[in-house]
Amino acid sequence: MAANAKRWDVAMLAGLAMATFLLGAGSASRAGETGADAAPDFALKAFDGRNHRLSELRGQVVLINFWTSRCGPCRAQMSELAELHAELSGAGVGVLSVNFDSDPERAREFITTHGIAFPVLRDDGREVSRRYGVRGIPRLVMIDREGLIRHVYNDHRTGQTREYRALVLDLLEE
Repeated sequence: MAANAKRWDVAMLAGLAMATFLLGAGSASRAGETGADAAPDFALKAFDGRNHRLSELRGQVVLINFWTSRCGPCRAQMSELAELHAELSGAGVGVLSVNFDSDPERAREFITTHGIAFPVLRDDGREVSRRYGVRGIPRLVMIDREGLIRHVYNDHRTGQTREYRALVLDLLEE
């Protein structure tokens, strides 16, 4: 009986470890370990009226975040990405933000109030969001200089910028 209980405990711990990995640490996937997919190219219009195409940033490390202004973690991620952009934009790092607010004025107000300097693009039909598998927000996609998706975050925790910075610096060194 005791041996069966121990096996059950080991099986439960293994299951918990796997679930924790898939739900927590697994939210950031390292494509280098699992195979990298090419980032789908897209062109969207920014809130400032200019068109932007992902392929125009080839040769840079690119961060794309998907968000809406009603999402608290999304707003936190936007603010932290603004700091990261200010620090690394001259080093070959591009940031694109894809917004699909049902009320674009809320997003415009956030962009203006927080002085967001990178392009914030409108995805009204959510076509680009679907192509990038966005089911929950925020979603951050890191793309290497060759246009390959290397890391994906399906959530955001305050202070996560250090982790983003370390991964971006690694991608810049490749």
